[in-house]
Amino acid sequence: MRRILFITLAAVLAVSFSLIGCAPDAGEESIVIGIANAESGWIAAYELPARQAAILKIEEINAAGGLLGHQLEYVTADTKTDSAEAVRAAQRVLEDDPVMVIMSSDFDLGAAQALELNDAGVVTFSPGSTDANLGVAGDFLFSMGAVSQAEGFNMAEYAFEELCNGNKTAYVLVDTTTQYTEDVGAGFVARWEELGGVIVGEDTFQNDDPSFSSQVTGVTSLPEEPEIIAVCSYPPGGASLIRDLRSAGVESTIMGDAVFDGDYWLDAVPDLSNFYYPALLSLFGNETDPAKAEVMSNFAAKYGEEPEVGDYIYGYSIVEAWALAVERAGTFEPAAVVEELEKFDHETLTVGNTTYTSELHITRMRAMMIMNIEGGEHSALGYFVSDEEPSMELLFG
Repeated sequence: MRRILFITLAAVLAVSFSLIGCAPDAGEESIVIGIANAESGWIAAYELPARQAAILKIEEINAAGGLLGHQLEYVTADTKTDSAEAVRAAQRVLEDDPVMVIMSSDFDLGAAQALELNDAGVVTFSPGSTDANLGVAGDFLFSMGAVSQAEGFNMAEYAFEELCNGNKTAYVLVDTTTQYTEDVGAGFVARWEELGGVIVGEDTFQNDDPSFSSQVTGVTSLPEEPEIIAVCSYPPGGASLIRDLRSAGVESTIMGDAVFDGDYWLDAVPDLSNFYYPALLSLFGNETDPAKAEVMSNFAAKYGEEPEVGDYIYGYSIVEAWALAVERAGTFEPAAVVEELEKFDHETLTVGNTTYTSELHITRMRAMMIMNIEGGEHSALGYFVSDEEPSMELLFG
């Protein structure tokens, strides 16, 4: 599971889309892009912004004259945050003969959907799946996300280099409710130890556990507080654990994962300080990357409000990457487009540098914005990327 965010979807779901958009001029042969992701259910909070941003990029391409002399259309279908509906959504968009499809962000929900699309021979992108298994699931399947373990690498290396002042000790708390949080934790531990840091303790929990007293006791019973506590989780359970740590007097620097992006959960931990996490970009008006800032501005101008989650940038860069591969291939033919995508080597996209190979259709490392919370207020500290990327053994061993 990629991420979970318990926020109201009302504002996002209020945006409606016609089944077919961006109609070409009369007499012109159109090229169809399918978007089979969630308009409803919890994951729509992530997937609708990605859809909106993909449409924004499609319209930008059309306004600039199209792609290989063709205007682009898009067709949409709702997966309803359900694996069976995801397959049906894929089948619905395939009826319109798309040359590329944007699927679900979540490989757990979208695995069967992905195989359906791969079997159809259509270039298919997941906006934000960080599961390395998607990267080897099919010849035509790609993710615009980077592997979860890379996020753990970035967390560990930033904490080790920028936040530690003494003995380089860390305590790792991993939420085993999702594969994503487990993989982030595995990446953190691997990179921390590679750097020469010491893991003084590890513990697991479930997001809906009624109490985190044993996890807190594991930290407070140490002879000396660790310099870093890595919390690989998501709200509400992860926020409750952080609150309990601070209530117990634990002053260690806490490093969370990217699911803590946003301020929707901070009421659970009033005046939180000394908390850091990596994010796709800054949502707080202080984005330092001009390309990302421009897309956010254009998104707000088109839809009347800025996106509430950073995942929107995935949708924009999917269309960006696919169009670049089409231009280099000189054709929309899927096999030729895949061949060009597999040549991406730190390709500069709006989402960040992206690499694909014939062995792995997901990026193994990407720079992330480091966010800091002090007194309940966010600040953006700049982009950071680990000097190393997770090994294939770590991803699949």
